[in-house]
Amino acid sequence: MNCNHDIPISAACIIKELELRGWEFTQGQNLEMDNWQHILFTVVPELKTMCGFQQNNPYHVYDVWQHTAAALRAAGDDPVVALTILFHDIGKPECYTEDEDGRGHFYGHGPVSARITNQVMKRLKFDEETIDTVVELVRYHDSDLHEKRRSIRTWLDRLGEKQFRRLLEVRRCDVSGQNPACLAERLARIHRLEALLDEVVEQTGQFHIKDLDINGSDLIQIGYTPGSSIGSTLSKLADQVVEGVMENKRDILLREAGRWLIRE
Repeated sequence: MNCNHDIPISAACIIKELELRGWEFTQGQNLEMDNWQHILFTVVPELKTMCGFQQNNPYHVYDVWQHTAAALRAAGDDPVVALTILFHDIGKPECYTEDEDGRGHFYGHGPVSARITNQVMKRLKFDEETIDTVVELVRYHDSDLHEKRRSIRTWLDRLGEKQFRRLLEVRRCDVSGQNPACLAERLARIHRLEALLDEVVEQTGQFHIKDLDINGSDLIQIGYTPGSSIGSTLSKLADQVVEGVMENKRDILLREAGRWLIRE
């Protein structure tokens, strides 16, 4: 690496090194890897707090930094995913608690890690788009992802398809650096989520709000007030149709919309 410890390292340099060797970390690192790690800790001292920080949890067999290194080995060629993995647990030491059985927990470490990641990436002068993309993934990397179509659609609305697929890739890397005894089960769950995502994307690509057998004027006629509630109600009805909960028939749609209006 053509940088020494006294020279500020640019964002481009960090990305290049991640692409070249960031995921080549091993538990028995050679001298070159030791040097790269030392430089990385010098440039991003926030990472050093992860080194040697034990997780005391059955889902983990490594300390926080060893886990990060193992997860980096699973990263592909997307630098956004690699950067997300590098920073995803940077807030864990700040969030550590133990329960009465001595089991370690890191509640809320996603948002805390996102805050630290944002500070670090701005200091290293990453571009705003990369910062926003990575910080968002770090924030949500440990969120609950339910194997339900409605949950998938909610995440698609929040992140968009490309970013949601990245989130699933981040999860794949993350579990690859956890307890090997849990790996097969957790990878299988991610695979099911991806299959469900493919299904939802295919379905929603074939059915849109405009395909409903009612429109905004129909909702106004049954008592809805013109405004944002019209669009949100039509969107909910479209979700119900896509998920097979109800048929796309005028009387059925209006009856359900009327029930929602009464509940409000």
